Amino acid sequence: TISFTQAATAAMEIARDGFAVYPLLASNIEWTAEKFQRWPDNAEVFQPGGKSPQVGDVLKQTNLAKTIFTMMEAERTTHGDRDLNARIWFFTDYYSVSPGMLSRTPGKGANYFIAFTDSERQPLLGANSYRLTLPADVPAAIFWSLTLYDAATASGLDNGQPFPSLGSRDLPQVNTDGTTDLYFGPEPPEGHETNWLATVPGKAYFVILRLYGPTEPAFDKTWKPGDLEPRR
Repeated sequence: TISFTQAATAAMEIARDGFAVYPLLASNIEWTAEKFQRWPDNAEVFQPGGKSPQVGDVLKQTNLAKTIFTMMEAERTTHGDRDLNARIWFFTDYYSVSPGMLSRTPGKGANYFIAFTDSERQPLLGANSYRLTLPADVPAAIFWSLTLYDAATASGLDNGQPFPSLGSRDLPQVNTDGTTDLYFGPEPPEGHETNWLATVPGKAYFVILRLYGPTEPAFDKTWKPGDLEPRR
């Protein structure tokens, strides 16, 4: 296992010194230009001077570099303090602190549900099969998405599918009562292949359900996903 400093030094240097904007990034920034204007801190990075960067321009993320450097310094002074570990974990999964993560305005920002264990409080293991039921009327004004992450690296689970995620935009099968059953395991359950995400025997993982544009039931907790139920 390498230290956070060893893993993050290259990212800190790229954020500090910048990198050349490539065509896809330039296109994505231009496409979301209006949204960036809602968040001045983001606009300062991705639309300096009020203009979207062009291909070949150097994009620097000074505040991101400072954040990574601060965490590297903390590692050297705390020697693995649990608070530092929590901060690193949060940074890994949420890519620093976004205003959208803190929004409590219905229909804006995002809301996350995270599961590390099943309904029996056992770790999620790739060799096992599970079912997760989403109650009807998922409170996401924009869309919802569920993603599997490798417990060892916090990267998207390399499960052999194009993406280790499934969401409302994939048009999963919905039950007659409006609920949605999602399945996880090394093999797809017969008849439910469109609602299945593959897992890898020998690898533990965790699950994040993201609600984009969460509505009031997500905030007052009158809506919440079920537990991951083992299927034997």
